[in-house]
Amino acid sequence: MQELKKLNLLYVEDELRTKDNYTKTFKIIFNQVFSTDNYNDAINIFSTNSIDFVLLDIELNNEKNGFDIAEKIREFNPLIPIVFLTALDHKDILLKAINSNINGYIVKPLSIEKFIDITKPILKKINLTQNFITFRDFKYYFDTYELFNKNNQLIKIIS
Repeated sequence: MQELKKLNLLYVEDELRTKDNYTKTFKIIFNQVFSTDNYNDAINIFSTNSIDFVLLDIELNNEKNGFDIAEKIREFNPLIPIVFLTALDHKDILLKAINSNINGYIVKPLSIEKFIDITKPILKKINLTQNFITFRDFKYYFDTYELFNKNNQLIKIIS
């Protein structure tokens, strides 16, 4: 998928071996991959880098989880694609994920085919609905009238 090669990924996974293995794969697929294992680093990476796609594990080894990260990222950028990649496939978790305004849900183990199948419609939807222009370090979205800086932070426009 050529579209993914243009995007920067934030990947959050707390299991070291899984994170390392998937990160190697994602580095082939994406332009740049930022990986971490916790909430604070994830939010810091997101707010200081140009991130285009977010992939989150739900359960993390600390008090904050993938839902918390997704919620905080949505405050910065309500349009960025967020996909959960998790071993959890319980009905309650899936319902909570659907209600948390994410774009996809993948149950581990991950295969490239499964990942592409999930991301393809997300990217199509984004390309169709997010008409934007880029000027220097800013993106302006025509459909939502929102302006984001290079760190994906929403800039308030006062008319």
